[in-house]
Amino acid sequence: MSKRLAPFGKELELTSMQVLILLAQAVADMNNRDHQSQIEQEQKTEASQSSFDVNFSQADDFIPGIGTQGVEGLSQTSYVPGFDPSQTKKGDEWWTPRTSVQDSIMVSPQSSLYYCSEESWLGFTEWVKKPTPLPLGPSILNLSIATRIVSPVKWLGNEEMGAVMFIWRVNTTLKRWAPSRVAFMNAMFYLQIHVAYNKFLPNKKAYELPDFLLGYGRGEIPSHGRIDQVWGVDVDRLYFPLFVNGNHWIAVCVNIIKKKVEVFDCGGGKNRQYVEKFAAMIPRIVKTVAPPERQKQLLLASYSIVDVPMKTRLNKSCCDCGAYALKHLECNLLGIDFSLLDDEIIMGCIQKIGVDLWEAANDHIYAEAMTRYVPSPWEREEEASHSSFDVNFSQADDFIPEIGTQGVEATRIVSPGKWLGNEEMDAVMFILRVNTTLKHWAPSHVAFMNAMFCLQIHAAYNKFLPNKKVYELPDFLISYSRGEIPSHGRTDQVSGVDVDRLYFPLFVNGNHWVAVCVNIIEKKVEVFDCGGGKNRQYVEKFAAMIPRIVKAVAPPERQKQLLLASYSIVDVPMKTRLNKSCCDCGAYALKHLECNLLGIDLSLLDDEIIMGCRQKIGVDLWEVAHDSIYAEAMTRYVPSPWEREEVFDLED
Repeated sequence: MSKRLAPFGKELELTSMQVLILLAQAVADMNNRDHQSQIEQEQKTEASQSSFDVNFSQADDFIPGIGTQGVEGLSQTSYVPGFDPSQTKKGDEWWTPRTSVQDSIMVSPQSSLYYCSEESWLGFTEWVKKPTPLPLGPSILNLSIATRIVSPVKWLGNEEMGAVMFIWRVNTTLKRWAPSRVAFMNAMFYLQIHVAYNKFLPNKKAYELPDFLLGYGRGEIPSHGRIDQVWGVDVDRLYFPLFVNGNHWIAVCVNIIKKKVEVFDCGGGKNRQYVEKFAAMIPRIVKTVAPPERQKQLLLASYSIVDVPMKTRLNKSCCDCGAYALKHLECNLLGIDFSLLDDEIIMGCIQKIGVDLWEAANDHIYAEAMTRYVPSPWEREEEASHSSFDVNFSQADDFIPEIGTQGVEATRIVSPGKWLGNEEMDAVMFILRVNTTLKHWAPSHVAFMNAMFCLQIHAAYNKFLPNKKVYELPDFLISYSRGEIPSHGRTDQVSGVDVDRLYFPLFVNGNHWVAVCVNIIEKKVEVFDCGGGKNRQYVEKFAAMIPRIVKAVAPPERQKQLLLASYSIVDVPMKTRLNKSCCDCGAYALKHLECNLLGIDLSLLDDEIIMGCRQKIGVDLWEVAHDSIYAEAMTRYVPSPWEREEVFDLED
């Protein structure tokens, strides 16, 4: 199946001010035509580079004076099936709220997925003008999260998913909606089930469940919105979104009564390998927490796994899977027909998620629920283990200013229990590119790739496999090897001529960062995994594709000497028992790259110093964001032809 993915370069130019400009532009009844004309002209000049994404400059973190941008008259009236409010062009639909003025539409089952009131929408947009970070269960609703929710071509993150699960827990506990006998899990639950499953597999008969998993089964955790309801006694169904394959959200419902795991995937994929751990472990938890008189009746057999049929050709943007996952859970909870959910309304659904989170963050009922938060014994143990690490951020410190392509969130870098994201990884790669180009450090003949490179190699490899002999490399991959992209920190150095080694972090298995060094001279791919795992399945695509790219860009006289054979794959030996927190893999990946680059002994890196390493990553990013040299490098950014094109074709 072919997917269309918007080009990564376009996500680099829009500021948060321009988000509101685009929102205002989408409205047909703007009062000030002169101002409207100015906005349209701004969009025309930006459209070739920046049609759909949001980042934040230093001046735009809290957008003072944004009222001058003309968003005051923004209407909630918008396009819905059967209603035409004079859309100007397809791209503007993103910024048009999906609410209708027709009462008959507002009460329909489909509109319940995307409808929000005029008052709520205006309140949300007013908050965006001067965003004050708002606590919401385990998350902090800030401008970074808000824009990640309502901006096209942005994946939802664990913070947003966790916040929605918190809201639903409170709704259920306080009976604010119809669903009952249900529980909602968080990202830490999936991670802990994954770890427990790997320990369970080698010796199933002797395996004993850890206490913290029984804490989930008794409703003691998640502690935010704690329910104190026992699985299989008070709870019949478990709901949670699940991140799979390193690039995709799906929804999961574990039906304890029917002993089945239902999987809702907008891409129609098969996800047994990702959910079989839940099918195997949850029956054991249910049996263990059951009353003694019921335990003998309960079996330990794995639950069945059911892939729920979906409409075809959903999520054509490749970036709306998070919204689909949440809305599929909502449909299942409320008994809404899944067929009502499709790409025509998903934009409005995403906007409603943003408004719902904002409303909850301002609702005294949820605020009161947060005051009752008491960390579980297991959470207190974790906090105690990090007691030496104390970082507080004021509202003004919520963001590190924009670095290269990225608006980086500081708290995700230096807070324990937080995974690093693509934004932080790519920002570090940008810094390393500039350091190398400007000779700020010793390493030379090296290049640093970004997350989009990994995705595009994956897509190209899937097209290459069926017919290797006739496969032709796409031009944008050739451009990577000529140093033309990534465009931020562009090097213009040719792989195999000016560059001997390629470095990049790689997200694998949907929950783990590793570091990769492709040594072109020695024809090998080195993998640095703090977990000591085997990652051949994730790096063999690089071992196969990079020799072809290197040969294609080599001078004609050298091409005949270069072979197309795949490079060897080497798992670099690691110290054991690293990353015991299960959340520091990103920091380990970056520091393993740094050790390899600078010739530092890898054995010097361990859990005793990893928190300090995370803090240094945060400080380094902050220093660079305020360094005039890097700021000047950012002004030289010119998007490549492929970044200016409308879309990439990527194989699913």
